Amino acid sequence: MGTSERSYFKCWICRKKMLWTSVLSFTLLIVVLGLLAMTGIERGTASYVVLMMDFALAGVLLATVGVVFWRCGYLSDALD
Repeated sequence: MGTSERSYFKCWICRKKMLWTSVLSFTLLIVVLGLLAMTGIERGTASYVVLMMDFALAGVLLATVGVVFWRCGYLSDALD
């Protein structure tokens, strides 16, 4: 990918602030619901495995959103 293509892609990603905020909200909701469900699930069951996969997916989404927020400067905009 050339420099102009990379900068265009970064610009395109950074213009989607509402999308990334929505993904963050959805991911945090999934984490909270998973934590609430955790009390009723026995360790070692299939439901427990699915819940752990859900937490893993939420972790990947949180890391992705964190990188986007950091690289696009959303965090510095909120602090100003």
